[in-house]
Amino acid sequence: MEQLASAFAEVGLICAVLGRPSDSILPAISRSDIVILDWDIEGDEGASTRQLISNMCTSDERRLRMIVIYTAYSQVVQVRESVEETLHSAFNGRHTLVSDSHAIKCGPVTVFVYRKRVDKVEEGTVSERDLPARIVHDFAAEMSGIVPNTGLAAVAAIRENTFRFLGNVSRSYDPGYLWQRIRQTYPSDAEDQLVELIASEFHAILEDADVAHYASLEAVYSWLDKEPLDEYTERFTNEPGQERLRLEQIKQIAKEGVVTIKSAEWQRKYGKMGHDVAGFCDNAEASLKANREFAEWLSVKTHYGSRTPWLSLGSVLAVAEGEGHAYWLCLQPKCDSVRLRTETAQFLLLQLHEGTRKQSDLIIDQCDFEYVSIRYKPEHLKIELFRVDSSEQKVRAVSNGAGFVFEAVGRNYEWITDLRDDVAIEQAQKMGEALARVGRTRSEWQHRS
Repeated sequence: MEQLASAFAEVGLICAVLGRPSDSILPAISRSDIVILDWDIEGDEGASTRQLISNMCTSDERRLRMIVIYTAYSQVVQVRESVEETLHSAFNGRHTLVSDSHAIKCGPVTVFVYRKRVDKVEEGTVSERDLPARIVHDFAAEMSGIVPNTGLAAVAAIRENTFRFLGNVSRSYDPGYLWQRIRQTYPSDAEDQLVELIASEFHAILEDADVAHYASLEAVYSWLDKEPLDEYTERFTNEPGQERLRLEQIKQIAKEGVVTIKSAEWQRKYGKMGHDVAGFCDNAEASLKANREFAEWLSVKTHYGSRTPWLSLGSVLAVAEGEGHAYWLCLQPKCDSVRLRTETAQFLLLQLHEGTRKQSDLIIDQCDFEYVSIRYKPEHLKIELFRVDSSEQKVRAVSNGAGFVFEAVGRNYEWITDLRDDVAIEQAQKMGEALARVGRTRSEWQHRS
């Protein structure tokens, strides 16, 4: 074990040995970046390891996990099959299982199985000395891509600057914070203000570390160079008889943007680049899926914790209507969604309608219809009366076992998600602009002259 720990230290990684797999070590390994497990422990043929993997999967289903099984057990195929069964059972079929010679993937979990080199060099075996490099290589391969690399760079920058950050948010600020709090009409507002300040510190770390470099043109070129295809004609155009679209043209688009592909010369040579092409994916269906997911990411907040949602600007709600649901967007300003001192409070809601791929304002996967259209007219507004949590002076959702609901007078609204703050403010602004239109009587002679 000392040799293994030393090998990891040489590549800048800390390797802690925790002993036999059991529930007692679950809190520690749940916070690890990579977990290395043996298989056949005291002749149990993988029983302890399977149980621990299952417990790790169910303890937090959204957490990205990388598990390495490093064993001298010779029946590697049997081990892989057993791992596949364990993952499928742990997630109860909620995630698609993908298994190849490289890795076993199921939802957020990736498992690598390495056979330990014991006495002599055999094909497919890995020595303890080579294990750290092999794990780092496979982890990097799993996380390859422009967005994952940028995300990892962000995490690395925050980790590297952890103690600088902690040094900056020192207790010397406490008196100032306390004065900020007690001088406000509503002192609790200072809590969110402090969180926003801390978030801005993280953003400053990412800016100073030039994390955006990992999504730069150079990174795009590197991504394109790994694509095995020599030409992109079939991926980027559906029009027959056009010139071959090669890698150099794709790089030109990446550098110059939409201006290039909209030029008359480009369209004469290569045709129009429609929305129903494969593009950077293997096929058009995968490309459409990727674009939908990214569009939703730009509009909808990601929820990492288990905090119960509260009703405010940007909350997306659903209420049973007929055989389906009606969807509503809360337009109540945040300052009017707190400090509610009555048993019920009125909230302004705007109805969301089904849109199309070409005519949609939002993409929300959790709705019955994925493409969402918003009609900024008064007839699509309504005021609903919701019950207030007197202890928090907010409309706080309650759990119904499957999700969260807001209690209105006479019916419940299911909480779907929350829009990003800038997106929610944009919708409120558009509705305000529609309501603020002035229709004055004009001189028709002057107007039409």
